[in-house]
Amino acid sequence: MGGAVLGLDVSEDTLLYTQIGYADIRVDQVDSGFSGWFADGGVIHAFSDQFAVRVAGAYGYASINYEDPGDWGSFWDVGIKGAYALSDTSPVFLTASYDYSQFTANTEDDGHEHNFKLGVSIGFGGTTKAKDTFNPYGTPLLPFRSAAYAEVLD
Repeated sequence: MGGAVLGLDVSEDTLLYTQIGYADIRVDQVDSGFSGWFADGGVIHAFSDQFAVRVAGAYGYASINYEDPGDWGSFWDVGIKGAYALSDTSPVFLTASYDYSQFTANTEDDGHEHNFKLGVSIGFGGTTKAKDTFNPYGTPLLPFRSAAYAEVLD
């Protein structure tokens, strides 16, 4: 997997970001895997130091050998996540998120996911701002999940 990352601070409270790349993730040698391009991006906005929201989306397309030899596959995802600081002096945050993902193997098969998450996040490094709990520059996981779905959809 390789690619590029770009972030733009629109203001002190708002960050736009995107990642584009290519992944070659094989589940087996002949078929089932994700070998293709992907992109994701979103916006993170702090409504205050204590509350921030991220809205994001992603798309990926593998032109051959996704589910079967020669067949294409794709994925897309949209999601929203919020973080709320429990106090203005400690780096402990409540988080809630929802993501919808679809994985498609040519025109034959689809897989769908609805992910609801509730959690607690601890900001190592001492940050007490909710916006700083989001890491938009981590390794994207959807190409890996798509490769796993290729085997399931086969």
